[in-house]
Amino acid sequence: MVGSTDTVAKVAAALFHAGDAASLRAAIEIARMQSGGGVPPSMSNVRRHLEALEQSTSGEASWALARLQRLDVIAELMRTLAFLEPNGVCYVVGRAAEGFVDDTAPAHVRLVGGHAAAVVVDALESHGFPPCEVSSLSTRLGSVAVAHLDAGAAQVDLMMLASAPAAHAAVNVVDGRPVALVDEAGFAKLIDEARGDAVR
Repeated sequence: MVGSTDTVAKVAAALFHAGDAASLRAAIEIARMQSGGGVPPSMSNVRRHLEALEQSTSGEASWALARLQRLDVIAELMRTLAFLEPNGVCYVVGRAAEGFVDDTAPAHVRLVGGHAAAVVVDALESHGFPPCEVSSLSTRLGSVAVAHLDAGAAQVDLMMLASAPAAHAAVNVVDGRPVALVDEAGFAKLIDEARGDAVR
């Protein structure tokens, strides 16, 4: 019997939470096989169940504190980039721009303008960020460098783009779909709101 997508989402969330799957996508595939196949649930549905599971396991206060720590890591990265690249503009993109940062996938940060990737990475290391791998990604703006940062509380993929109007737009630079995007000031406001929610 094929399980409903919501049932598969719950099972996938439980598998990932227990450490029985290396990634959310792997957890979904395992859950689908255990449930007899069917249409896979959306990533957002699985993440919703995972968030509820984490809140019930650790308590809402601990969960909110962990969320704030992840957001603060990203804010610190943005402040450092603003210092290192005063002519660049930094954005948080995607789920993280809406305050959702967890261990299911890296947060996405976009640096528009500034120096070459190797220079930026070296400068970040000199300011206390750990060494990181850099890969290239094919986008609608050409091939761009992405630094994969392990900042402890949060994993961050830092995409470095040349300054162009499209690089500042709230669209995914790979597929052109609309995406959430906030600058440093907008992200600071988001953190203030999250901090307020955490102390209620």
